[in-house]
Amino acid sequence: MRLRFLVKNKKLRAKILLVLLLIFAFLSAAVALTQRKDDGVAAGAVFYPIKAINTEEKIYTLTATLHGSEKAKDIELLLSVCEGLGVHITFFAEADWIKENKALVKKISKNGTLGLYINKNLNGRNRSYVMEYIAARNDDFFEQSGKYPKHVRFSYIPDKTLTRVLNAYGQYCISYDMELTEEGMGAIIKGSIIDIGYIGAETAYLLAQAVGSAISNGLTCIKIGQFLFDIGSETDEFGKQYA
Repeated sequence: MRLRFLVKNKKLRAKILLVLLLIFAFLSAAVALTQRKDDGVAAGAVFYPIKAINTEEKIYTLTATLHGSEKAKDIELLLSVCEGLGVHITFFAEADWIKENKALVKKISKNGTLGLYINKNLNGRNRSYVMEYIAARNDDFFEQSGKYPKHVRFSYIPDKTLTRVLNAYGQYCISYDMELTEEGMGAIIKGSIIDIGYIGAETAYLLAQAVGSAISNGLTCIKIGQFLFDIGSETDEFGKQYA
């Protein structure tokens, strides 16, 4: 039913229409302001690659990156040592590596976790491009492994656009606190993400020594999924994640 049939007085009808228009304009402005505020918070959030967590528990986790130049026998020896020591490694790899190394992937799945490795430099790209690229790599990873990657590592220091997109996708951006090398490393400390470096002939023995030292200091290696706090948890500029 139209307003003129409800209110016969033209002046009163005009005033009511004016009030309704003002209310509509106010509500529209409020909604737009709220949306801009929410968008601003999302756009302003900064997520740093995670290198460690803030914890009093004597725990740490291990990672490795598979570049494609490693020898299968060195990876197999490493996996055997991990099984013997009861430690779990997160291996970062591209979908092509997974496709070409199905036998190794099957062995990794018994005592390790696969994460996505991104080698292409996406820094400086706009958000739409980054979202599309990472979504495509996630799909490739799923096609080859049967799972979407929860953990992602870049071959470089990613800019804030990349880490924000990963957070929006519910994925962790993983770096590391220390790297295992032939020259040795400092003592493993609680809350650290340790990378085992390039996997070569000596890697398994170096890892055994490092893990043995950590055990003597009361430290336990746990799976990365049990190690990290929730997605979106605060991470400071030094890469330490807080609950």
